[in-house]
Amino acid sequence: MSVAVAATIALGTAGCGFMTPQSTTEHYDASDGVSVTVGKVDVRNAILFTDDGESARFVATLVNNSDSRKVVTIQAKGKNSDETDVTVPANSSLDLAKDSDAVVFDRLGSKAGVLTRVFFTYPSAEGASIRVPVLTGALEEYKTLLPTPSSTATVPATDPTLTPAPYTDATPSESATPAAG
Repeated sequence: MSVAVAATIALGTAGCGFMTPQSTTEHYDASDGVSVTVGKVDVRNAILFTDDGESARFVATLVNNSDSRKVVTIQAKGKNSDETDVTVPANSSLDLAKDSDAVVFDRLGSKAGVLTRVFFTYPSAEGASIRVPVLTGALEEYKTLLPTPSSTATVPATDPTLTPAPYTDATPSESATPAAG
């Protein structure tokens, strides 16, 4: 009888691990950023960084799970609205934390500590919107992600033009004659 009881207990408890949710199968954002899927493009770990509350750098990794490149429109809505397009190669990813791929919204107007709505879309995909955290460079690992001032061309105050000599109504003086000699 003890063998039958042991077998019943073993069989009954063996299924408990089968029905317990596994945390490794649950998707969650392990960082400060947020994620969303737009059609065949995954937006991962999206964060906005600002140091002045006006301009903000958008950082995320965009993963294109399709066989064709996608031109993704990113539209941020803070106090002002700003948008840009980025191209994600087919079956590839684009890391916007790299300086060469930096996305900066110059006039967003979102202060650190708020959540700013960001909308993502590309042709043939239904867009998706998420609330993205706005952070500062207070943490050492975020200092390099702040927006950098864009270089602007310096325009001279006045156009360099030739200025004519002032007009005078004076008559020319007699020229000197060489002395005979």
